[in-house]
Amino acid sequence: MDIFKLRQGREPPLQLTAEKFHDATGKKWPWYQNNNGPRHYAVCPECDNPLHIINLDSDRKVDAAGRAMPLYARHASTSVAGIADYDAAEYEACTLANPKSFGGKSKTRPSASAQAIIAHLVEFADLVQWQAERFLGLRLSDSEFSKILEAFRQQQGQFYREVSTSNLPYALLYMAGNQRLFQPRVTPDSPFRSAVETSENFRVVDGVVRRVTGVKATLGFYVTAHRIEKAGQGHTQKMTLVIEETIHQPGAPEPERHVLLRQERELEISYFCRSVGKRIRLRQLAEAVFAPGAERAPE
Repeated sequence: MDIFKLRQGREPPLQLTAEKFHDATGKKWPWYQNNNGPRHYAVCPECDNPLHIINLDSDRKVDAAGRAMPLYARHASTSVAGIADYDAAEYEACTLANPKSFGGKSKTRPSASAQAIIAHLVEFADLVQWQAERFLGLRLSDSEFSKILEAFRQQQGQFYREVSTSNLPYALLYMAGNQRLFQPRVTPDSPFRSAVETSENFRVVDGVVRRVTGVKATLGFYVTAHRIEKAGQGHTQKMTLVIEETIHQPGAPEPERHVLLRQERELEISYFCRSVGKRIRLRQLAEAVFAPGAERAPE
């Protein structure tokens, strides 16, 4: 894991680097402890369990082959004084520790935890949308994002144990089904640019995908094949984006579906967590400055 937070509860997660850990903790207890040697601790941004920080000063540690040992955070298996009590149930449900494929669909989350998922989605809806757009390589209109949210609501996605506050943008896309798009605005490196190059019916014009023939055709996408791989001391997660066009021929019993592109893309789990953490951190800063009684005389 390459993110951490200092305390349990509503605390912004931080990217794990030696310098950021030093600065955030001040190299003080309880994050620095001596338990049969120096130990470094933090809290998991998702499950609130204690973390071991491994190889904090990795530039001074090498393996048997002389390679620098990587810095990472690993869940502790017991409670850590001053940090957090260990909760086995929360650990088992933590997608940062034990990511599970969205295709598993184990609908077992308690109601209280499910409501926390919805509260997180509502509070950070703009960041969820933005992260989904990064994965797709396009801008989602309000109506398109609303349809994706509605699909999640209908499937009661908040009750699935595979869904967490850390992977919400990708869970929404996975449960969105086949989504039809109308003249989406795409990013310069968008997979939709490559997709429409194989179509006679669509082209990117001034950054917007437009239909260029008189044929009644629609453009859509869906996401499938959520895959989790062990990568070093963590995990790499990927999903496959499928972009297709549907041709509606007059008198035809069924529309024709043409797959334009099938591309596996990586999930930026840590990036999304850090974005949420920055939002929390800046909000807390503003609240502290403008809290009642915090007024200060002009300098």
